[in-house]
Amino acid sequence: RELGEYLDYITEKYKDITQPVFIIQADGNPVVDPKGSRKVYGKVGSSDKEFCLLSLNEHVLLDGESSSKVVGKIVSFVQRL
Repeated sequence: RELGEYLDYITEKYKDITQPVFIIQADGNPVVDPKGSRKVYGKVGSSDKEFCLLSLNEHVLLDGESSSKVVGKIVSFVQRL
């Protein structure tokens, strides 16, 4: 019950986020459904936000062969700020 209350509280706070936001997700993530990341993206209040969905089957994006691709996406976002 407490976890559910906490998650509700956090969800209500997404709209208060005004800093730049970059959300990156693997479409084949075996642990986290990309629908959740899209939902968070839609609720974030920042006008400067980006959602990146990669064709990967990984949960930990910075571990493995695709890490350089992930780092490149992150660096591109940060450089344009």
